[in-house]
Amino acid sequence: MSLPAWWHGRYGQRLPDWLGFASLLPTSALALWRCERNATGFALALALGSLVFFGLSKQAFGNYYFFSLGAICCALAATRADAA
Repeated sequence: MSLPAWWHGRYGQRLPDWLGFASLLPTSALALWRCERNATGFALALALGSLVFFGLSKQAFGNYYFFSLGAICCALAATRADAA
């Protein structure tokens, strides 16, 4: 359930193991640049970072993605109703 696993199954080549960790730098920079500095922004940054990290890690299970989905739900719950 990750890009390196799919890549290995499709092309027979292994992607580097550090790819998931290296993806955290641009993801964190994007989150700091675009997300608001409140609970909603924190939950969205956490969801984005964990989703990209799990998607580019060597292995990922379905439960890992539930964490990202839960962070997105927390971001929706923290959003003010009058902002929509």
